[in-house]
Amino acid sequence: AAAMKLTLPLVSIFLLVLVACAPGAVAAAPLEEGGVLPDGQRFSPVFFGAPLEGPVIRVDFPGLSKVNVTLRESDGVEGQAKGKKIATSKKQSDETTFTELEAGSYDILVQQGSSKVFADDIVVTDSPVIVDWLYTTLNIDYDALTNVRADLRLDDGNPGSIGKGVWSVKKQQGSASYPVLLGSYDVRLRLGAAQLVIDGVDCSSGPCSVADVATDLSVDYDTLENMRVDLRVADGADETVGGGVWTKRKQSGVQVYRVLRDAYDVRLRHGAATLVIDDVDCQTGPCSVSGIASDLSVDYGGLEKIKLDLRNSDGEAGTFGGAVWSESFQEGTATYRVLRSIYDARVRQGAASLVIDDIDCTESECSFGDLSETLTVDYGGLAPLTLQLRVSDGAAGTIGGGVWSKKAQSGVRSYEVLKAIYDLRIRHAAAALVPDGIDCSSGPCEVSGITTNLTVDLGDTGNVKVQLRKSDGKPGLDGGGVWSRTRQNGTIVHEVLRGIYDLRLVVGREVSIGDSIDCRSTDCSATLSSDGLVSTSGTAVEATPEPTPTPEATGRRLEPVGAGRPDTVPRVRIPDRVRRTPTPTPTPQPVPPGPVTEVELTVGDGQAHISWEEPEDYGTTKVSAYRILVAPSAEVMVLPASARELLIGNLENGVEHWIQINAINDTGAGQRVLTDKFTPSAALDLSDVQKDSIFRSDTSQGLSVGAPVSPG
Repeated sequence: AAAMKLTLPLVSIFLLVLVACAPGAVAAAPLEEGGVLPDGQRFSPVFFGAPLEGPVIRVDFPGLSKVNVTLRESDGVEGQAKGKKIATSKKQSDETTFTELEAGSYDILVQQGSSKVFADDIVVTDSPVIVDWLYTTLNIDYDALTNVRADLRLDDGNPGSIGKGVWSVKKQQGSASYPVLLGSYDVRLRLGAAQLVIDGVDCSSGPCSVADVATDLSVDYDTLENMRVDLRVADGADETVGGGVWTKRKQSGVQVYRVLRDAYDVRLRHGAATLVIDDVDCQTGPCSVSGIASDLSVDYGGLEKIKLDLRNSDGEAGTFGGAVWSESFQEGTATYRVLRSIYDARVRQGAASLVIDDIDCTESECSFGDLSETLTVDYGGLAPLTLQLRVSDGAAGTIGGGVWSKKAQSGVRSYEVLKAIYDLRIRHAAAALVPDGIDCSSGPCEVSGITTNLTVDLGDTGNVKVQLRKSDGKPGLDGGGVWSRTRQNGTIVHEVLRGIYDLRLVVGREVSIGDSIDCRSTDCSATLSSDGLVSTSGTAVEATPEPTPTPEATGRRLEPVGAGRPDTVPRVRIPDRVRRTPTPTPTPQPVPPGPVTEVELTVGDGQAHISWEEPEDYGTTKVSAYRILVAPSAEVMVLPASARELLIGNLENGVEHWIQINAINDTGAGQRVLTDKFTPSAALDLSDVQKDSIFRSDTSQGLSVGAPVSPG
């Protein structure tokens, strides 16, 4: 009778003592009120009020829910209940009670999911009967894993497979205890797509447990950094992967991961590069991945300031796949640690680019080189010249993106260049020549014959100032200066860059201009006659007939070499100071110059060399000066219109600077041009700049330094 009056706390103590004392028992914390049960229900403790009286059967299963209990007349057979059904209680939690029973013998069937347990031949008289031995405790140690799913299944008797389902719980970790009906089970643990089946867990006679479900996976990233690792279930095929387990990013060094005992594919990614390690067996103990990297050696030869883009191979010639990484300012021979894979490499020098396809780095070492060819340029007898290497744009007379510039060139020079097709721009002061489509992609390449001879016959006139100017294509006017020679007489011969020129001859205060002398393909010449006319050969632009001179006109004339009668020759008459009064035209609105063009900057030790070209748009009047501001020091310099380069000294190493340039005409300062920020350094060199031939940033050169200078 006393046993029938047990309250819940006493029953709980009894059950805990029973579990703790059973063979192989694992200590487990009792469920608290409101705790989550394996099937997602909330646990509420069973409280018994008045003592049970009369012919009653109470079936206890604390902690379980959604339990079906069937009471039948005893069939006399152990392990089954096929007698007459007396009553059924469905979806019960913790316990169920059958009352108003007749004295007799009964069988009880208790079910949760697919799990069943029988209580045979329960004899009922006029006293209550409590059945409290149909359940036990299953303890699972998740072995430092987190976010695990556990499925309780009936034991199907087959290794590696599972029976029918009982319940599932998600997001498990640490060590957890679950109340279960007495029986034999398969336990399936899942972490992502990985799974482990523990067969035949015997919970038929008391507490049972599952442990040792995890192991250590070690991955040696082999000095690679910023790696991504994807743990995938092994799919049994080479170089492919199964379902995902987890992903870790920004990995490096040697990392150890706790994994469910299973077989895996490990996918490693470095940028767009991918390496799959197949069938890593972590089923029986610790497992590891190593030897994932290769040494890529690149021979840059004599090239400098190279950028290397390592790209995933796309399997097509001349193109490349996804980016892996980029390295800048390479030279000599360099070695890089890369993931074992197949790559495309893009090598860039300025705007020039070369793609090396399908570099096989699947073994421990790989390499490539042979990136350059020799470009030879014969400058003839001209000096100093500027060479600009540009990427070919495929159009005649124009140029592509810049690669590099070399100043103060002369004689025969050889340059090591990236294998590519180039345009060259060769400049002699304001004169420029563009050799197109120089093919340096498959062997040595060369440029020669860039000059021709200009002969000027001054006749009996002496003390002539000869100025060679870039042709502006306009009769009677001249373009930018190339060179000037004073006190000339007789016949003079000058080597000039192939091009079209204007020739300006000055005798005292008299000026004569020969327009558009074509020196592009053959020798060219000009002759000053005794009456002040000058004849030219190779005229590219037809001369405009001479207007009727005014009485004040005293200019000299230009006439072709070998002409017959002077009056049959088209003549250009340019007076020195007095011209005919033109027809009045509306006064144009004052317009300042546009921005300067072709700005180039070279940085050295406490110095910077900058060069530029005239604006394409002069504005209302020609450029009279250039204003240069150096920041952050706010030093200002004003250079004459003839200057197009400047060597700036006294710059502080390690400090960011930038330069602003404005062209100035009579109207004012034009649109400004700002350089990118640059940092002088003792490690940089300006030895290739001919410092004696350019303006310097000091007052000894006649420059204005300090506050901004007004235009004009």
